[in-house]
Amino acid sequence: MIGAAGVIGRQPMLHRAARYHPATVLGDGIAPVDLPWGRLAVLVGDDHLYPEAARLAALGGVDVIAAPIEVHEEWETRLGLVERAAENRVCLVAATRRESAGPSLVVTLPADFTLWAPSRERAFDGTINRPDVSRDDGTGPLVATIHPARAVNRQISRNTNLVDGRPWQLCGALTE
Repeated sequence: MIGAAGVIGRQPMLHRAARYHPATVLGDGIAPVDLPWGRLAVLVGDDHLYPEAARLAALGGVDVIAAPIEVHEEWETRLGLVERAAENRVCLVAATRRESAGPSLVVTLPADFTLWAPSRERAFDGTINRPDVSRDDGTGPLVATIHPARAVNRQISRNTNLVDGRPWQLCGALTE
């Protein structure tokens, strides 16, 4: 990541990808960068294809995921990245070439999230977490507003956090 002062962060790929050089040194985790407006993580290479990469970012307190990617299959931007943002309650900005199989997109979070919250503005319509999505339509630059501060609220209902609070110790048997 490059800012006005130069390099502010580095994120190596976490997963091997056949289309990238096989000698690429892989990273072993997400390296978020704290910025004045929130915490940012970048998913590079094909890491956006793996649900665990976005989950690691969310567990690291990331508000926005940036994904400079090359889309090879339409589902990646139609469904995959939108779901990564929704299931981890993060904003997501994905940039790809116009000739890719899917468009660049910006995914931001709705204000109303926590069910039964006194501050909830709209009635429950059966949808819990449908993010707002803007897609590049090819007519000009994609411009959309994101709301990183909304990623802080991951409390879906009483005693239920969308990301945190999972009984990770129960996964021990899987790793032994």
